[in-house]
Amino acid sequence: MSASPTRTATVLHTVRRSVASELTSQKDRAADGLRQVDHAVARMGDDLDDQNIVLALLAHGASRGLARASGRLRERSASELGQSVAHFARRRPAVFVGCAFLVGLALGRVLQQHDGP
Repeated sequence: MSASPTRTATVLHTVRRSVASELTSQKDRAADGLRQVDHAVARMGDDLDDQNIVLALLAHGASRGLARASGRLRERSASELGQSVAHFARRRPAVFVGCAFLVGLALGRVLQQHDGP
């Protein structure tokens, strides 16, 4: 016995809405994580201001970049982000793979610190 087309459409709509909600939630958590990293890098730059101006400037520049990335991530929808990533991956596959590797390492480190020893 097969489900009616109306019931199937309703279930698909519910699943899509649920997936979209979860993606939005994950995207917002990622933006919050970037914001936390931004604040940590900014504090590091502040600490380095008196010790090493070059490193302090690099840290402050990285902090501004992270703040911009966090804002963009929060402003864009999950589907827009997916399209942007796919477009970038097609244009620059080697850079994409390298960035994915670095992001994976960074996330692993953050998660490892979050879970504690």
